[in-house]
Amino acid sequence: MADDLAFVVSGGRTGTNFLGTILSELIEDCCSEHEPDMFAGFSALTLQRIRRFGLWHMVIGRALGVTGVRIAGTRYLTGQASLPDTILQLQRDRRRYHADVPQSLLIESYYAWWMVANHIPNIFPGAKVIGVIRDPRSWIASWQAREPSRDRGNWIHKLPPGPLNAATVGDQKWAARWDEIGQVGRLAWQWQFINGKIAEAEQNAGAKMYRFEDIFFPTGTVLESLCTHLATFQNRIYATRINRALLSKKLNSSAAAANEWLKWSTTEKAIVDELCGPLMERFGYKPLTGSDA
Repeated sequence: MADDLAFVVSGGRTGTNFLGTILSELIEDCCSEHEPDMFAGFSALTLQRIRRFGLWHMVIGRALGVTGVRIAGTRYLTGQASLPDTILQLQRDRRRYHADVPQSLLIESYYAWWMVANHIPNIFPGAKVIGVIRDPRSWIASWQAREPSRDRGNWIHKLPPGPLNAATVGDQKWAARWDEIGQVGRLAWQWQFINGKIAEAEQNAGAKMYRFEDIFFPTGTVLESLCTHLATFQNRIYATRINRALLSKKLNSSAAAANEWLKWSTTEKAIVDELCGPLMERFGYKPLTGSDA
């Protein structure tokens, strides 16, 4: 059974798949998994996850909009569920999983935990949290290449509890401009909303934010810092063994060109700055307008 828990959260397209794959190789007595209960189509992996989490959690409850981290987080952020009820549901959903892990440290790398990142220490006392943020220029371009319809949601949002957007979370200012701001603007809204929620978690001692660009910088030391944070608990410090050759793997490489944002219109760049500017400044990203970045 896992004695210590840690979570790697983000808005996607930030290397969480890579981290979920390699962290168990870098930290002793550790099990790290990427999206451990994600429905992966009709595959052997999904069957394995059904055996672990149960048919209700993986299939029936998902279809009804009552199980899973994304669903619980969406219900909470849109006011369909209270925080105490959300905490109880997430504890219940993960109890069996945590009990079955043989390693002492379990690291769950799963984007959807961003929705309750600030509350993870209340859900799982003593847990560590890593938030991964990426420059909105490349993050937006990466989603445009990966999932062009992301800004409008996909088919799964037609099921309960529905989508997360400016209207459903009560952001009246941007809900009124939703059609006007276009795809880039809607993705920029997602970037600032998601990363704003993750950044709130930094008020907790066990939470820390890292920039995607720094983690995967081949000659940097940020990956070591990240592993040390995840491996340090009150009653135990897990040994780490950094293998820098792992950074040469490109398990989550972006299909978008690094400077794709240069093709955006002046209006699009201004909207990104308006939405994302405060967080960009906080995390050391230069503005798009009036910048040679």
